[in-house]
Amino acid sequence: MNMNKGVFCAIFSGIILMLLWGCGGSGGSGADTGTLSIDIADAKPLLPDDITGLEIQFSKVRVHTSGGGWEDCDVITDPIDLLQLHSGKSAALVPNCLIKAGKITQLRFEIDNARIVKSGVVESMDLDVPPSGTLKTDKNFTVDMGKGAYVALTAHFDPTRSIVVTGPPDSSYRLKPVIHLLHTHKAATICGGINPGTFSDSRVIVTVIADKDKSETFNDADELYAQIAVEKDSDVDPTDFCTYWVDPDQQYIIEVREVEDGPSVIVPVVVSPNQLSAGQTYNVGDL
Repeated sequence: MNMNKGVFCAIFSGIILMLLWGCGGSGGSGADTGTLSIDIADAKPLLPDDITGLEIQFSKVRVHTSGGGWEDCDVITDPIDLLQLHSGKSAALVPNCLIKAGKITQLRFEIDNARIVKSGVVESMDLDVPPSGTLKTDKNFTVDMGKGAYVALTAHFDPTRSIVVTGPPDSSYRLKPVIHLLHTHKAATICGGINPGTFSDSRVIVTVIADKDKSETFNDADELYAQIAVEKDSDVDPTDFCTYWVDPDQQYIIEVREVEDGPSVIVPVVVSPNQLSAGQTYNVGDL
């Protein structure tokens, strides 16, 4: 299915939505409005080696509030290569948008075009979307937009789980967005190092799990938050890694795997909310 002329709406009332409560300062104008800004970010994904870019061109973002129904927000319409937005980088998507005060209950991201870049060359084959063109979600969220308030959100896009590769013999790509939505000013970072002896090959996969039931073990109640490929860069010193845009109110389990779906090769490390702070970095040490 070609997306060059198509538009799909991703209704992010939660695909995997991790929401940090509170609003980010004051601003906006008008007695009954507030100002919303949205940045988009990415994680270093686990994708086939020949995929070097994921270019997405947004057309608008639709916002639903309890105070004003659906409203449209203008976006930066230049194509955004999501694979460049890793290691804590982000790009402005909605610079500033005045919306009616109330509770934000839904966001719809409308996309005009999405393309895979393979080995630096833009493929003529575009990403596919579901036949309906709309990704429906089953989780609810709210963001309070007070009168005169300024709310800054970051939509953390996880391409590892958002791009489904089908085939062979002829590979095609299906876009199924997995988004973590959070207040920009509250996002925390978890860093650490991988000891040379932990590597059995040149790469390991750091797996970050949202420990929803706080059992300190990965089970069906939990959610896979991110997976990061860490390439060994020394036979003597630990290789550093970081995972960004994490919720400081959430507990996490950190595993190190040799393959994406394999067991952890270390004793999993638990990071509790007591160890995380908004806007700060927590170091788990060398694993």
